Amino acid sequence: MADTIPAPDAERLVAVYADRARAERARDVLLDAGIDPQAVVIDEPLARVASLKGEQHQELSEAWVVPNAGVVYPKEAARGLVAYSVLGALVGGVLGGGLALVDFGFSFLLQLVVMSTVGVTFGLAVAMVIGPAMAARRPAEEPPAVTGSVLMVKQDAPTARSVLARTSPIRIDRLTADGIPLETIAVDEPGADASGPVGEIAGTMGEAIANLEEGDDYTPPPSRR
Repeated sequence: MADTIPAPDAERLVAVYADRARAERARDVLLDAGIDPQAVVIDEPLARVASLKGEQHQELSEAWVVPNAGVVYPKEAARGLVAYSVLGALVGGVLGGGLALVDFGFSFLLQLVVMSTVGVTFGLAVAMVIGPAMAARRPAEEPPAVTGSVLMVKQDAPTARSVLARTSPIRIDRLTADGIPLETIAVDEPGADASGPVGEIAGTMGEAIANLEEGDDYTPPPSRR
């Protein structure tokens, strides 16, 4: 028996796919699982807005906020801070240790401790400046809800959740009927790596290098000029 369409105030599920063909395949899987066809829509304008709200809600929920210092780092920028801090500490410590070989008139052990500490501190200071900036999203990077295809299920049923999770969406958000974001159920993030923290750091460094090669010059697409 197909799941019936819920009351108007029921919650919604919004999934984003790379293209419409994948969204249509996901719709077929949902219908085969018993979801009412009238409850599934693709590329509805309000669904795109709902997905964008869900992404913004996730960014705010996962951001690093330090009120006393007036600092707010989105998740990508925070990952860049961690990655570059590790790199900066290693490079600074090695360079500082190398300076300890120069005879300043003190014992080698004292020079090693002092120079290494200075090097690590300097490396961390540089990382705090360039790390978040290098890893943050560029203005030209449009969100998946704009570049891809959006599928909305007008009923938050366990069947719909499990089916959507199996269809490899870019992200799945749960929202109220009024479009208020409640939670991000799943997200396929390029910066995250299944190999653990080391893999995430490597992935973040790769994205930062790509951003550096791309540059910061932003030219709005023709549709926004």
